[in-house]
Amino acid sequence: MAEPAAPDPKDPKLRPFRGLAWALYLVVAIGFSLMVTYSVTRSVWQMTPQRPLGADSVRLDPSACRDIARSLAAELEARRRSLGEQDGSVASFDARWAQFRLGWLQRLREAEVQCWVEDADRGALKRVFAKLEQLGDLYAIHGTQYAGQVNPARQALEQALSIEP
Repeated sequence: MAEPAAPDPKDPKLRPFRGLAWALYLVVAIGFSLMVTYSVTRSVWQMTPQRPLGADSVRLDPSACRDIARSLAAELEARRRSLGEQDGSVASFDARWAQFRLGWLQRLREAEVQCWVEDADRGALKRVFAKLEQLGDLYAIHGTQYAGQVNPARQALEQALSIEP
């Protein structure tokens, strides 16, 4: 006995259903993409404080601005060094670092306003603060990698070394 023929995929009777399936697919794909884009954009805006308005702020001299940059760099370095002393998961590190980073970035932005880094004659200071922000971003990457990869390996080694034969 012969098998029944499969329905022709180009059957004109099925054309409205194919159109409906494509429309549904596009609505879901575009909707999902828009939700992800909105979520990522909102997250980045929340984690990156804007520079406050500084129309009435005191204009610090360049040496005081460099001192502020040094103290911010020292604070960043101290936090990075403390990573090796803290135990916990990558998620808990990310939460702690995000909270620290947000406050640190806010202080950085306030220092930029006080130092008037946007003025044409303050280009060297603007580069200093840009390098400081870049260092903060690199420390965030380093910290996440440390918490997720290096710290567990270090803990496993310490545990293995503490086992007596």
